[in-house]
Amino acid sequence: MGPRFVGLMVLALASSCGVPAPATVDAGPPPGAPTRPTAPSPATRDEGPIDGVVAETERALSPEASRTDPALDELFHRLAARAAREHGTVDGVRIRALAARVALARADLEGAAASTRIAEAREQLTAAASRNTLEGACEASLELARLEARHASDFRAAYVAAYRLRRRFPPGPCVTSAEWMMSVLSAFRPVDAVLAAIDENPERGGVDAGPDGPDASGLTAPVGSAMDVASWAASGASPTVPARPQAPARLEQVLVLGEGSRIVLAFDRVVLFERRDEAASGELPPRVSLTLPNARKRGDLPDVFPGRGPVHRIRVMPTESEGIPGARPTRERGLRIVVDLVTPTRYQVFFLTNPFRIVLDFRPGALSATDSAPTRVRTIVLDPGHGGEQPGASYGGLREADIALDVAHRVRALLLRRLPGMRVLLTRADDRYLTLEERTAFANGIGADVFASIHVNGASDPGASGAGVFVLDTTADRALLAFAARENGTSIDELSNLQVLLAHAHRQGQSVASMQLATSIQSSMVASARRIHTEIVDRGVRQAVFYVLVGASMPAVLVEVSFLSNPLEQRLLGTVGYRQALAEGIAEGLVRYARAH
Repeated sequence: MGPRFVGLMVLALASSCGVPAPATVDAGPPPGAPTRPTAPSPATRDEGPIDGVVAETERALSPEASRTDPALDELFHRLAARAAREHGTVDGVRIRALAARVALARADLEGAAASTRIAEAREQLTAAASRNTLEGACEASLELARLEARHASDFRAAYVAAYRLRRRFPPGPCVTSAEWMMSVLSAFRPVDAVLAAIDENPERGGVDAGPDGPDASGLTAPVGSAMDVASWAASGASPTVPARPQAPARLEQVLVLGEGSRIVLAFDRVVLFERRDEAASGELPPRVSLTLPNARKRGDLPDVFPGRGPVHRIRVMPTESEGIPGARPTRERGLRIVVDLVTPTRYQVFFLTNPFRIVLDFRPGALSATDSAPTRVRTIVLDPGHGGEQPGASYGGLREADIALDVAHRVRALLLRRLPGMRVLLTRADDRYLTLEERTAFANGIGADVFASIHVNGASDPGASGAGVFVLDTTADRALLAFAARENGTSIDELSNLQVLLAHAHRQGQSVASMQLATSIQSSMVASARRIHTEIVDRGVRQAVFYVLVGASMPAVLVEVSFLSNPLEQRLLGTVGYRQALAEGIAEGLVRYARAH
């Protein structure tokens, strides 16, 4: 997959990057500065004043411009070549910042090649920030930190870049913005040793260099304590003071289920947790600890809960966090939850929503979190969307719940014929209501290998049409956020908080397999539907945060077969032939995926 946070076409230059005084010249490029050659530009060319360069770039990046890869590519190489010749000057800093903006605009256009363009932008900003005595260098360093968060989706690298900036530059608006960024990204703060190395020499290894070695922070599911990181990363906002921290989450309940194989920690809101595996030492047994820096427990909850099976006991104790370097000093009460085990045990950690719950599932084996990729497909769960008192989209006397159930039954019948021996189950076989959590819990509970939730789309615009498949992931697309919020029955703000968790908590193996499953279903569903609906729009495979997919421990997708709000597709959805064609396409995609796995 490409970077999760897209849609931001242009980074805003800091207001301090106005027309400078006569350029201050420094010695040549610093040791270790990037030396990758760029496309040549004649040194004798009359390049004109810096104002002309800025104006040309602004025109090329304006919404009205016809932005194409070749045109932006040529502009990028001209800017990079001139910036290299003027390295060590204020003009050179400004031109590199412009080149970075062009590279990021190219990244937005190029999709699969975005990582190369992001690397080019990173290189230009690194060089621009290398002279901390030059005007604009701090702003370039700040844009570098923003790039890591918004385009590379690497919040830990963004925190490190902001921290390094704070150590390299004197106090001022730029440093204040970096401190605010650190407070937003506080959940991604690396271990103290990493920051201590930066404190010792902020210039060592280059201004953008991250720490050597693996991240030992143990961060499992990060949520910024000051505000929602995902929506911030997509917004481009830059307040100059830290946002007010959210109120602490409250631990409402601790449940030990299934003879100790499952522990459920229920909270009143989304909360950060940091996981750590601890081997037996002295009198202490092997254990798993969760640190929640912005949480407290309900007043009448006990401090110790007895366990069963592999779990000896669960201890809940208060802890304190000292706050974030560079942010406003705070001392927030937190919780540390320790699960003492009878023997070392493999486990999986995931979360469910509405209410927010952290779930730990234990199984025999050595103490470690299990993140293995899916294996052979033996069980498929089909989930007809909505049902009962929640009919879903309703137009022209047709209900989404009824259509989804009919299509699901047809898919099941086809799969049973084409995949002998395959278990194919429905979350609901009739018109009944199930919560979103119950649907994936059912799939997890029976050990399903594939989960496909079937829905019918609806929109206020009757012209909207087509079929598409979604996988669980973060998104910066406001339209997709609004759509997912409607399906989830929640607000965009609440949904954005969940996006922060997904940013790093979702298993990579599962994400890759879900994308493969979605691609297989999408291509075959559209091809089959076109036998009847020749002009059906292929809406492709996209990412969004659908609650029904959250917590699924197997590859999982949400299928939107057509738009009930579209007059033509509404008429077709009322026919047996079109529903059968959709079912055959979905089944074909599932069969192809199952046979490949």
